[in-house]
Amino acid sequence: MDAPGLSLIISFYNKLDNLRLILASLELQSFS
Repeated sequence: MDAPGLSLIISFYNKLDNLRLILASLELQSFS
């Protein structure tokens, strides 16, 4: 069973996680 949409969703969530990490590190830098 091949689900091409699933890999798109997974990569989308990976990008969201990366954005959250970047935003969190930027907030830490601005607070310090």
